[in-house]
Amino acid sequence: MLTRTIKYIILGMAFCFCHLTFLAQNKNIDSLLTLIASDKPDTNKVNHLNKLSREYINIGEFENEIKYGNKALALASSITIGNRRGWSNGIAGAYNNIGNIYNIQGNYNEAIKNYFAALEIMEDIKDKKGIANSYIKIGSFYFHIDNYPKALKNFTIALNKYKDLGDKQNIADSYNYIGAIYWSQGNYPEALKNHFASLKIKEEIGDKIGISVSYENIGIIYKNQGNLSEALKKYLLALKIREEIGNKYGIAKSYNNIGNIYLNQNNYSEALKNYLVSLKIREEIKDKQGIATSYNNIGGVSYCQGNYQFALKNYLASLKIREDIGDKQGIASSLKNLGELQAKLHKLKDALYYFNKALQISKEIGSKEKIKDCYSSLSTLDSMQGNWKFAYQHHKLFIVYRDSIDNEETKKKTIESTMTYDFEKKEAATKAEQDKRDAITAEEKQRQKIVIYSVSFGLFLVLLLALFIFRGYKQKQKANVSLAEKSKIIEDKNKEITDSINYAKRIQQAKLPKKEEIYNALPQSFVLFKPKDIVSGDFYFFHKNKQSVFIAAADCTGHGVPGAFMSMIGSEK
Repeated sequence: MLTRTIKYIILGMAFCFCHLTFLAQNKNIDSLLTLIASDKPDTNKVNHLNKLSREYINIGEFENEIKYGNKALALASSITIGNRRGWSNGIAGAYNNIGNIYNIQGNYNEAIKNYFAALEIMEDIKDKKGIANSYIKIGSFYFHIDNYPKALKNFTIALNKYKDLGDKQNIADSYNYIGAIYWSQGNYPEALKNHFASLKIKEEIGDKIGISVSYENIGIIYKNQGNLSEALKKYLLALKIREEIGNKYGIAKSYNNIGNIYLNQNNYSEALKNYLVSLKIREEIKDKQGIATSYNNIGGVSYCQGNYQFALKNYLASLKIREDIGDKQGIASSLKNLGELQAKLHKLKDALYYFNKALQISKEIGSKEKIKDCYSSLSTLDSMQGNWKFAYQHHKLFIVYRDSIDNEETKKKTIESTMTYDFEKKEAATKAEQDKRDAITAEEKQRQKIVIYSVSFGLFLVLLLALFIFRGYKQKQKANVSLAEKSKIIEDKNKEITDSINYAKRIQQAKLPKKEEIYNALPQSFVLFKPKDIVSGDFYFFHKNKQSVFIAAADCTGHGVPGAFMSMIGSEK
């Protein structure tokens, strides 16, 4: 009872240019219809029409998808951009949407025709990313019709173009597509290698949806190799991320995958519990492919529990949906499960019919895993009928296919891929830690440099200031010496002048009347004589004869030395 989750991932990612979640929300459609009703007939309206077309794909309303896809195509073709008739990007988008619906409906000729028309336009306008996206679309188409070589070729072309553009998001998605091809071919080591490459990039860019898809894909490979504990770990990691971001489509897939693990462990109650949760979500979002898977898995639990009629009912419901949507891988799985049920009910002819039809489809799509399971079932059926020769031949073919996809070499490569991823992840973590330490060290060194430069600059300023102070001190000292010399000269000159004036004072005093003569003549008298500037411009006069006493106080013009000269003249008798 093999899961086909990877195939649905591929189709979903290709239809929406990388991992849309197929959430159908009527409010989105209502909002777009309102916008379109008021839009002018321009590129904006084309974008809204194309977006509405994709919304109708998500909810399975294919008639409306075609209707609005064609409206977008007609309007985009009528718009004139510059001197060119038709808006190329809008036309290419419409072709891709129309191709998607034809792909789902199984009208492969029309699907590939529209995809190539979109590619031609992208190449004409040299839109490198658009060209790469078109190769993804075409690769998805070939994957859907189980033409794995052509799918791988187109996905590889897209990968190389995304690498040229440095588009990490789409590089990671391309690795995921390529991993899915190898998974479908039973080449688990190469599948795991590509899924780990995708996971590594998704973790680098923080793409949570992409990380959950990678965990899921890796878990699927572990499950198919019988490593159920590791598979469950990866499924639980994917579920945790999807619940955090509210990705209902992804949550439904995770519950389905977890149910597969419990079924393989014969824990039927837990398996059924998870399948029913998944089915409920898928019915809410109208995911037809997912609903078919849930019916198939619920039928599987019922089969294991011995409730064969309920198992038959679910298997047939799953087969009908898968036939309606043209899902060959799913059809092969449903036919094989119906064969197992008929064998259990001892309806051996019916069982043989279902097994042979499942084997035929499995060979058409080149699924080694399914071919292996069909040969195993045929071998068991032959043994039940006593056809030992055919039982032996079918068992040998089962061994051949089993060993081709699950031998020691492939297990070794799987372990190597896992160890390489773990090593690279640890190495990246170690490098990140070392880079962090280096950054801290560099920052510390930078701070030290800043401190050293600051201290050095401060010391330089201090030294410069000291030099200015020293220079000023020396200049001041020199000025003081010069001033002291000049002061000494002045002092000497002043002393000479003062000495001369004092000498003149003695001369002046010698010329004045003697006080004793005045006091003898006038006993009750006194003389008050206080020159202002050593010598005086004033003088007093005294003369006595036999009859009279003459006394006078005179004020001459000027003060100091000039006045003293005048007083000398005035005091002459």
